[in-house]
Amino acid sequence: MKIDDIINDNYSGSMILLQKMVEQLNDELKVAQDIKTTDVEKLYENISECVKSIVRSQPNMASLRKYGFLFTAHFKRLLAQEIEPKSIIIELTHKLKSIEDEIKESVKNISLNVSKILAHMPKVMTISNSTLVRRSFDEAIAQNKHLEVTCLKSDPPGEGVVLAEYLSKFDVKVRLAADFEMGLFMDNVNFVLISADRILENEIINKSGTLPLCLTAKYFNIPVYLISETAKILFEQDRAVKFRKRDAVEIYDNQNNDILVDNFYFERIPLLLIDKVICENGIFDTEEFKKWYLKG
Repeated sequence: MKIDDIINDNYSGSMILLQKMVEQLNDELKVAQDIKTTDVEKLYENISECVKSIVRSQPNMASLRKYGFLFTAHFKRLLAQEIEPKSIIIELTHKLKSIEDEIKESVKNISLNVSKILAHMPKVMTISNSTLVRRSFDEAIAQNKHLEVTCLKSDPPGEGVVLAEYLSKFDVKVRLAADFEMGLFMDNVNFVLISADRILENEIINKSGTLPLCLTAKYFNIPVYLISETAKILFEQDRAVKFRKRDAVEIYDNQNNDILVDNFYFERIPLLLIDKVICENGIFDTEEFKKWYLKG
């Protein structure tokens, strides 16, 4: 895998990108392991720059930052202990395995929690192509639950199509709708299911279109459920929110310089618009989640 494939990936959510980052770091270690005289200082520089490049490309995907910097910090501690290169690489491989196991366990627990809700509320609307949302549907499908899912296209770049096509392979009634049609189908759903790339003190960061989706749900008295690992908690006081402009051609491809075109993939959504938060530790009312995990 090339690092550019991760940096330029505009379709995958944070979970997939995190998995790709772990694969990339594993590849770096395997290459180093095959070299007889590994320069571990140089390897640290390469891995550190790799992590920084990925984090910079997705500044609001908190789990990339957490696990990427956790890994490089562990590497730095091993260097300070003056362990032989071969042992360092073995220890780093074990560290990546523990990170993978932690991620898988979180996804499993969240999926099980969501599947319990889908048993009673099988009609759901979602946006974008969250891996957590997809895995939750997988769990419900495995339990033979009958789902009706409205997938918003999520333009640009339209990754909701990927989720709709995926679900169409199973015994799921799938509707693909344009983002601006969310209100037309809101009375056909039991609840709205969203994910997050980052959880702040009083907000989340997620794919643009999530804010109007939550507002529309509130208008129709449809509950909004957020699913996220607690690893995505990163307070704004600790790291400023940054929104990176994407290619303007995705919105407007004519050469008219008198028109200002802004294309941002992410936006802020107040937690007050969210009814429940589902994480690896259970299902919480939003105020309860804030009390336990967001310092009140």
